[in-house]
Amino acid sequence: MVKYFVIIGVCLLTPVWPKDKTISMEELKLHNTSTSCWILIEKSVYDVTEYITVHDSLRYDIRKWCGTDSTMAYSKKDQSGKSHSKKADLLLRKYKIGLYQFD
Repeated sequence: MVKYFVIIGVCLLTPVWPKDKTISMEELKLHNTSTSCWILIEKSVYDVTEYITVHDSLRYDIRKWCGTDSTMAYSKKDQSGKSHSKKADLLLRKYKIGLYQFD
C-alpha cells in the first residue's frame, strides 16, 4: 500500500503542461516595446513585459532586447561574462509563452 501511495504522489506532483505554442521570428519581432516585450532564449520565447520594471531596479535595462534573440545576452549577462543564477533561470520559466519555430 505504501508503494501505491508513493506512485500516486509522484504522479500528482508531475506538472501537466499544455502543448507549447510555436512562435516565428516575425511574430517575435512584433513584440519589441516595453508594453509588449518578448525575448527568445535558446529554443523558448518569453513574455517579460511585466518583469521589465523589476529588472530595471537591478540597474540594467533589458528593453533593448525586446523582440530579439537574447540568448547570448542572457547567457553572458550582456557581455559581462557572468552567467545568470539558477534563481534567474527558475524565474524565467514563469514567463515562457512558447517555443521558437525554426525556419
